[in-house]
Amino acid sequence: MSVTDENTTVVIVGSGVAGLALGNFLLRSGIDCVVLERHSREYVEQRQRAGVIDPRAARMFREWGLEDRVLGGAPSRRC
Repeated sequence: MSVTDENTTVVIVGSGVAGLALGNFLLRSGIDCVVLERHSREYVEQRQRAGVIDPRAARMFREWGLEDRVLGGAPSRRC
């Protein structure tokens, strides 16, 4: 087997919760990424369609050490 040196940059389309979480996971693994979003940062931070984070998703982000980065200010639904 031969070993090759590759540089890979991942492009993530959309800066919703899933896109931002994926970006964090990739960066933590040493993989460069770019998140593309057609709206301004201000729009994304204020939009309601970012959704409600259910308790299971909040627990998952907490366990992965991303709670502060992903959930900061996100509304959550209590079940």
